[in-house]
Amino acid sequence: MTALVLAAILTLAPALPAATAERYAADIALAAGDDLEIAVALVVTAAAESDFRETIERCACKRWECDPDKNGKPRAYGLFQLQFYWWDGHSPDEICASNTLSTDLAGRELRIHRAMVGGSMRKAIRRHVGRLPATDRRVKDRPKNYDRLYANARKALVES
Repeated sequence: MTALVLAAILTLAPALPAATAERYAADIALAAGDDLEIAVALVVTAAAESDFRETIERCACKRWECDPDKNGKPRAYGLFQLQFYWWDGHSPDEICASNTLSTDLAGRELRIHRAMVGGSMRKAIRRHVGRLPATDRRVKDRPKNYDRLYANARKALVES
């Protein structure tokens, strides 16, 4: 699974340093287990929410990043921009210090969304975004990237 996730990450972020891409792939593969849909959804979500930027992973957000409140304080944390209701009792410091934890929480969130929408991963990844308009880049690119990466991963599984 890690190799499939790594290929998906590098498709969306080809300039990402190899060591960083491998670390993210390992965390996503761990959080996804054998669930290819969740793995691909995590890749697509991280790409859309943070562009796989390590500064966002560590929550070193600029004033306009990480869904700031009116005072500029971040409200969403990690590569997946997790809102407080998905933190499962963890603190922002814990989430910002551990991409493994952040990825696990994001995988849990996506599983819940998928269950809430009758099993559609496309609808689940849309629910993660919230109320952004359909024309927002973070919304409109996600389903097409998901479909492309999922098809590539399934093809790679068949060929192996």
